[in-house]
Amino acid sequence: MTIMARPHLLVIPYPAQGHVMPLMELSHNLVDRGFKITFVNTEFNHKRVIAALSNNNADYEEFIHLASIPDGMEPEEDRNQLGKLSDLIVNVMPGHLEELIKNINESDNGDSKITCVLADSNMGWALEVAEKLSIRRAAFWPASGVLLAVLLHIPKLIEDGIIDTDGSLKKTDMIQLSPEMPAMNPAHFVWLMMGDKAIQKSIYNLLVKGGGETKSVVVDESEEARGDSTMPSRFRYLTKEAPDRPVRWPWLIAVAFGIYAWRTVLWELSNWKKGLLAIGKFMGYLLKLALAVVLHFIGTPITGLIRCIETALYTVRSVYSGIVAAAPIQELTVIILLTSTLLAIAEAAVPDSVNSQPYLLTLSGIVGLAAVTDFIPELVFWLLLMGIFCFSCFFKKRDLVTSLLPMAAALSAVGQPWLRLVVITSYVALAISHHSKKLSDSNVEAASAVRKLPAPLLVAALTIGIHVAAKWIRYRHLTWMIV
Repeated sequence: MTIMARPHLLVIPYPAQGHVMPLMELSHNLVDRGFKITFVNTEFNHKRVIAALSNNNADYEEFIHLASIPDGMEPEEDRNQLGKLSDLIVNVMPGHLEELIKNINESDNGDSKITCVLADSNMGWALEVAEKLSIRRAAFWPASGVLLAVLLHIPKLIEDGIIDTDGSLKKTDMIQLSPEMPAMNPAHFVWLMMGDKAIQKSIYNLLVKGGGETKSVVVDESEEARGDSTMPSRFRYLTKEAPDRPVRWPWLIAVAFGIYAWRTVLWELSNWKKGLLAIGKFMGYLLKLALAVVLHFIGTPITGLIRCIETALYTVRSVYSGIVAAAPIQELTVIILLTSTLLAIAEAAVPDSVNSQPYLLTLSGIVGLAAVTDFIPELVFWLLLMGIFCFSCFFKKRDLVTSLLPMAAALSAVGQPWLRLVVITSYVALAISHHSKKLSDSNVEAASAVRKLPAPLLVAALTIGIHVAAKWIRYRHLTWMIV
């Protein structure tokens, strides 16, 4: 039967009786729960512990191994010099502790490897050694909760001007850390009760920094959420605070209560219908009163504005009716459709062919209108169209598709049906040929540009759509009205 090896903890207290005793008591409890302990003291305290041990601890000798490392002071020196002792501990003990852990882990017995370092909070450097050796680590606070509360409030005490950044006292006013705690005198802070200024500073640094300077670490979101703390960064992951639950209004209870109240008032009363009718009549009276007040003060301007709008609408309708009655060209929608088709073909084959010659297109339309109304003879009509083509092709140096566009648009608008078919077919063939030739020319790189759809195409498309809709609902005159 295989027996699982006990987890091996290395416990190291601060070398003072008030720190050694709590950690020794904790070690005994851990042994009862299946742990193996290596209890590390300074060599000076180790001798005192060995001498003080009684036979009652025989049951724990198998699972609690007492070890020692030097503290940097000579045996005859006074250990009550806390400032000197704290400084030497930080400089001397880390190297010896690392060597001790390596010796234990490299021993022949594989089950004796250290699996966790449990350090006094004031011996924070021991946790750095454990981290360096990739060993789990934990911190233990042996002092009172009041002292821990004071340390956690040090940033606030410095901000309020109670103490300085080095721990020296600036104010002697009584303070209260929380409503549940009694008031205290800052002069009684533990580091201010020890020796001279130098010792006080050493003890303060030991309490705040946990022994030694902490190395820079990346502050994660959980640590940032905990805010400022005097606990060393190597301890802060051990002191994660649970976030306060957000205070939320019990909306479901409020909604349920509102529904119940509404049901009680409206449904359980016998005259709820009369109540609703009375409320509706009251709101109607209020609206009538508001309208009467408005009409009393600004009734005349509003009435005049309404009459002006009616007059404008009737005027527009009369003008529209006159235009429809006197329209010189029949089937205007067909003309718009054919010319818009040619304009779209030209724009697709040669970009900006429409926007580059708006005046020529307008002139060709006027020439077509003049020919339809017999204002000019047919020969002059053809000569003018040829003149527009020659001006665009030879004088403006435009391509053939762009130069023929005004003439083709005019002929497709006012020509006979057979002429329209010939013109549109020939122009489409010319546009396709021009476009194919442009694509086959591999030596010319076409510059990509954002092209804006010509406004005439948009207007023509809108007009055609309106005409189709108007024809569908049997109101063809709507086309002229919108145009």
